[in-house]
Amino acid sequence: MVAKVKSIKTEVVIKSYSEDELRKLLIPKQVEQEFGIRKSTLEAMRTESKDTGKLRGPMFLQDGKVIFYQRKSILIWMKSIKFQETE
Repeated sequence: MVAKVKSIKTEVVIKSYSEDELRKLLIPKQVEQEFGIRKSTLEAMRTESKDTGKLRGPMFLQDGKVIFYQRKSILIWMKSIKFQETE
């Protein structure tokens, strides 16, 4: 299963965030609202990461059933995929 990210807002600049904002943990709904990455896409990437043992998508934390993404890790991931060829 390959998760495709289509409508990501790529014009986000890390410098526009304070250190506290970069460290903030977001739930998938907040990631979708802020960055345009669908919750279903995030879930597919998490599932693939768990199945393959290789991180696919932004780094995430799981506390029981609750999933968190640190804003900084999302921005770093977005920057890393911006110039990659598609599979």
